[in-house]
Amino acid sequence: VESDKIYVVSNDSLYDGATFKSFLERTDISLDDDRKIKEVVSITPHIQGDGTAQLYVGSAYIQNGPITWKGPYSYTLGSQFKIDFKLTARYIAVRFEVDSAANWALNGYTFEVTEGGGQR
Repeated sequence: VESDKIYVVSNDSLYDGATFKSFLERTDISLDDDRKIKEVVSITPHIQGDGTAQLYVGSAYIQNGPITWKGPYSYTLGSQFKIDFKLTARYIAVRFEVDSAANWALNGYTFEVTEGGGQR
């Protein structure tokens, strides 16, 4: 960032004439039990807006540890229900990215988790 500029987001969502990606990210999701390994098979985003979001899901085995990311998974807002994948982790991470030209709001998400992850 140049020190002699102040950036203002206008109605067209540009910074200095260029588009950008907005994102929301959550890490260290334990789903109520951080002793067990989880096998996550899908995510249902509760997201509203226009355009397409890119979703990433991540796994970690220690809190605040390194995250191994999978994705991007393309998700069309307003017409797609869920994204299927397979992820094994003690701690789960999720990241939603949307181009600046799109209006969007994330109200939450639901993970589908299968049994049998076990403990490590």
